[in-house]
Amino acid sequence: MTGLDTNILVRYLTQDDPMQSPKARKITAMIALKDGQGSFADAVIAALGARMGCSCTLTFRPEGTASAGFRTSLRTPNPV
Repeated sequence: MTGLDTNILVRYLTQDDPMQSPKARKITAMIALKDGQGSFADAVIAALGARMGCSCTLTFRPEGTASAGFRTSLRTPNPV
């Protein structure tokens, strides 16, 4: 796992620095999408859940498409 300095996260979220924000966007994308492991948001949600003691995070996503740390166990009805 790779940690991020708070400044990188702030630049990513605020996009307020013309030099650092694009770099922060690339860094977070590389980490989050490493080995096809989902999005940055997925990585943050799974990490926060794990830190709070959760063994996994439930999702509606189809089997085989959930990011690391997620488990598909809730089903939604098929659209009519």
